[in-house]
Amino acid sequence: MAYTRYKGDPYWKRAKVDGTSADGSPYRKGERVFFYPRTGTTYAGDSPSQPMWPTS
Repeated sequence: MAYTRYKGDPYWKRAKVDGTSADGSPYRKGERVFFYPRTGTTYAGDSPSQPMWPTS
């Protein structure tokens, strides 16, 4: 069963430049990162370390 997609839903994408994720881990250009469009936050790695939606 597919869920409804919304404008602010986070999604996987490829990094355009080197950087550091919100949890402090570095990532390289071309790696998969998890992007939260509402906040602009990026997480690197196989799975996001934060919950999908803010809890507060």
